Amino acid sequence: MIAKDWLPRFLRRDRAHVQPSGFHGDYASWEDARRASQGYDDGAILEKTRVASAAARDDESVFERDSVLLPRPERPYPLLACLLAAALKAGGRLSVLDFGGSLGSTYFQCRPFLSGIDHLRWAVVEQPHYVVVGRREFTSEVLGFHDTPEAACVAVTPDVLLLSGVLAYLSDPYEMLERLLGLRIPSIVVDRTPFLRSDRDRLTVQVVPPEIYPASYPAWFFGQTRLLSTFDRAGYRVAEEWPCVDDYSPDGDRAAYKGFLFVGRESKAS
Repeated sequence: MIAKDWLPRFLRRDRAHVQPSGFHGDYASWEDARRASQGYDDGAILEKTRVASAAARDDESVFERDSVLLPRPERPYPLLACLLAAALKAGGRLSVLDFGGSLGSTYFQCRPFLSGIDHLRWAVVEQPHYVVVGRREFTSEVLGFHDTPEAACVAVTPDVLLLSGVLAYLSDPYEMLERLLGLRIPSIVVDRTPFLRSDRDRLTVQVVPPEIYPASYPAWFFGQTRLLSTFDRAGYRVAEEWPCVDDYSPDGDRAAYKGFLFVGRESKAS
């Protein structure tokens, strides 16, 4: 009889080895968390996202979030308030750099409320295989796709940098944040971002519910003090803060998902 411990993880059937969906572990490095992950089929996830995003693109009553079509819209009203305020400040024009914006998910969620803006540009920065699909099927006069934030800044002059639910899935979120802050975009919205009540950074492995897609991958929970101090050192202040609808916590700890609007410290507008 073959010992169970010899079998690959995906072939083990006893409940002791079946990890439920959620956020597990407390890993010392991204590589450790990656080795503890089962991985996922990028192509399958992209295809599911493509189909759901196309439905949202073609029908404003359909709402896509994280590759899932939801039965009713859940509009990001705090984000919309930030975007409309930025458009007013810019005289009715708005350019958004949406870092990690998938195939335009947040744009399609916000689109019904942005139709009155005379000059609207929404530049998504994503992984190369998303950019290929985005350019082929989702590019429009408003929506564009780019491989790097610097390339997006060449295509548009962003008024707002949007970081919605993306920082937690970067191997080195602080390094990337320093790079993005160096672009000196006037307003930055950090949305749907998890903060531990213990106020420390913790690296977990997220196991995705199988009804969404079979996957597990590293995911960060942040200490609010450290993350906010990164913006402060770069010359940004918190103008607004709000709670988010996401409600997940890692094993043995509690977290709260929050959104923030940051503006340059020299700016008086909130």
